[in-house]
Amino acid sequence: MIEDLRKKVKAMMGNDPVFGYPHVERVVQNAKLLADMIGGNEFIVECAALLHDIGYDGKNMPTHAEEGAIKAGDILRELGFTADVRERIMKCVLRHDYTVWVRTGKPATIEEKIISDAENLERCSPQGIIKFVIYASRTPSYKDAGDILRATSNYVFKAFNSLFFDESRKLALKNRERCKEFLKEIATNVS
Repeated sequence: MIEDLRKKVKAMMGNDPVFGYPHVERVVQNAKLLADMIGGNEFIVECAALLHDIGYDGKNMPTHAEEGAIKAGDILRELGFTADVRERIMKCVLRHDYTVWVRTGKPATIEEKIISDAENLERCSPQGIIKFVIYASRTPSYKDAGDILRATSNYVFKAFNSLFFDESRKLALKNRERCKEFLKEIATNVS
């Protein structure tokens, strides 16, 4: 079942550096690592990590988690997943992004928290910084390079502060100094 889901997600997501399959695969690896360290249902975690950004269409960042949960349910139903498993995966997709918790509620189950932390670990990495800079450069609300840099710093450090597990924070700390140096270097070149 997972391989069928992986093939479908890969075909749907493409190779966009912001929300394409390469990002999904990094989140899957983070999620599997966390599930191995912390526990939780590895099947639910891997499926939810594969689907976590399935609702993003290039324009709907504020609502992609809600739209993604619905789309994930449709995909999972098509692939023959049971109603209980679909519901658990859909909740992981719905609550994976700290920017929507005001509407969706914070992650409650261990699997939901793992998916959220897996996404936030990606954000707390050099790849996450690059991903956000690309996203911000495509978004008209960011006025200039300085604005993008400030938003990127905020994005990375909010992600770190949204981690649920000590294990996640330990992993993120390994990248935190690299991220600080990377952002500092970018700031020097932007000024």
